[in-house]
Amino acid sequence: MKSAYDRVVTQTEVDDLLWRLEHLMVLHGLSARDWSEKAGMSESTLNRAIGRLRSSEDPDIQLGTLTKLANFVKVPPEWLAFGKGVRKIDPKYPQRSGAIAMAEAQKLPSAAIAEVEAMDPGTDFDHLTWWQHLEAAAERARLAESRMSPRNKNRVHRR
Repeated sequence: MKSAYDRVVTQTEVDDLLWRLEHLMVLHGLSARDWSEKAGMSESTLNRAIGRLRSSEDPDIQLGTLTKLANFVKVPPEWLAFGKGVRKIDPKYPQRSGAIAMAEAQKLPSAAIAEVEAMDPGTDFDHLTWWQHLEAAAERARLAESRMSPRNKNRVHRR
């Protein structure tokens, strides 16, 4: 298969892109219609792109389309398009690895990512459950950070 840039695209790259698109839709609770409208494109553009990826007949998808989609869900376009920056998949917890990759792309606090990476539940949760752990950890990290901010350092706490 070749892309619009005359670069050979492997089936794995196509499958990975499709996975990133579908998981972002699930994580953000978006239908193809919602995402395309909010990203400023027609629903048929997104459906056609996803259909091409699924059929593998012509996996070409315009970089402009990916950029609009990525910008709406606040992930780097190069991550959505190419998976750039994604760490190695942990064979014991592959779903966690995917959720962490998205957390990094969305710039969740590193303390939250470290907290979830340290978890060893013995079994891999589904992607959405890992994402919920990441969101909870991010909230704790933001709360801890706000307590340490210079503005709060000089406050006197009365009991």
